[in-house]
Amino acid sequence: MSRSALAAVLGTALLATVLSAPNPTAAAPPPPQVVPKLPHVTKPTTVTLVTGDKVTLTPDPDGTSQVQLQPVARPNGYTPHLQMVETSQQRLVVPDDALPYLSAGVLDRGLFDINYLVANGYADDATS
Repeated sequence: MSRSALAAVLGTALLATVLSAPNPTAAAPPPPQVVPKLPHVTKPTTVTLVTGDKVTLTPDPDGTSQVQLQPVARPNGYTPHLQMVETSQQRLVVPDDALPYLSAGVLDRGLFDINYLVANGYADDATS
């Protein structure tokens, strides 16, 4: 198995672990899953994550958005695998090298929540 394939498999497993939370009310039926919509954009909108990686949302004629993930090579030459994960509240784009910091609580998941970042003015064109 190649290094990038292994990193993708391990990253997916670790991300699933980080994002799963125990259900404190196991007896109650789970609420319906609501997948957040991508923020409505009228022009290509890029968000640069705290890691330097970029996510670009491009509007489609039908009102939806296409997502382009653009990983950035790290100083040591490693280019991370970016994963887009949807929860009931967030749409996260997480580089695999950030996963240990998320699981340790060093980084907040909100730093990788595209919906939050665009809606709150953190798109690149909104901050320049």
